[in-house]
Amino acid sequence: MTTFKNQFLTLQETISLINAGAKLAIAGDHEVLKRLPPGDWIAGTTANFMTELGGVTANDKLFVTEIKGAQNVKLQVYSIDTISGIGTVAANFDLTLLIIPAQSQLHSKYAEDAPGFPNLFDSAITGWISGVPVEDIGTEKRAKVAYGRALGLRDNAAVALHVKLQKGEYANVDIINTFEPDPYSPKIQFLEKGFSVTDAIIDGKRVNFADYCRNHSINTQFPLVGDATGARMNVSFQAINGAVTDFYAPVVKGMTYQFAKPLDNYLEAFENELTGRQNLVNGWSCNCILNYLYSGLEGKSTKGFIGPITFGEVAYHLVNQTLALVDIQRDAA
Repeated sequence: MTTFKNQFLTLQETISLINAGAKLAIAGDHEVLKRLPPGDWIAGTTANFMTELGGVTANDKLFVTEIKGAQNVKLQVYSIDTISGIGTVAANFDLTLLIIPAQSQLHSKYAEDAPGFPNLFDSAITGWISGVPVEDIGTEKRAKVAYGRALGLRDNAAVALHVKLQKGEYANVDIINTFEPDPYSPKIQFLEKGFSVTDAIIDGKRVNFADYCRNHSINTQFPLVGDATGARMNVSFQAINGAVTDFYAPVVKGMTYQFAKPLDNYLEAFENELTGRQNLVNGWSCNCILNYLYSGLEGKSTKGFIGPITFGEVAYHLVNQTLALVDIQRDAA
């Protein structure tokens, strides 16, 4: 049986697993990731984690997911030129865990183009966008990924574990999204794609989007919600500076967005979405940094949904301000 073992470990404990030949997906601070030895692992940078004891900020420990009992685990590095082939590779496996550095060309390409990649939906693909500590956003410090067979942190590549499960097993990818379009919101379209925008078409009129948000007292804790052929696609606000609005994911030119319906109590709404969901006995999850900050999850539990805190989540395509998860299950006998 294929199992996922999720642990919050010291550097030395992680090194011991690597040296024993374990197949790992790792999240941690830049400096501690640099000290990992060669092995069968991939990694991404973050300073925040959901653990069994609650939300934690740490630069000296690592969140480690060990994959045990799989038929095969293949490590893969993707570049801007090869990322469009990820679905074709993944189709030969049952589950792919993918890590992409935030604000990179790969981040943009995956966000904008992934739904059109060949074979993307033929097997389970999940993962996360690596980042930097919140206080370092906007500085020269860059989100990174790492690959255990070629040491060094990189901001211009994506890394993946392709996993072949045991016969009769399958991976179920899902998201927890507390947001829906506000029925009173105007319809919004952007003139260009990207992480930063100036003007937008709002209810048929061209306006400066930053001015519109200020003039209408838009609460930027809540994302824009796009309509991607019936699927809800959150785009989270990063900052509004002068005439420019920055996002944690690129907006798509021509897609129709609306402001999200406000939540009366962010933490309560998030906890309500978790209520009734079975804890991840054999799986993996990640949670958005904005859910972490706006729900005040430091020191609070998320009912067994543990993992790295991220700057975007992957559930086949890119999602924002969600909790993404995968669960390994067996076909009924």
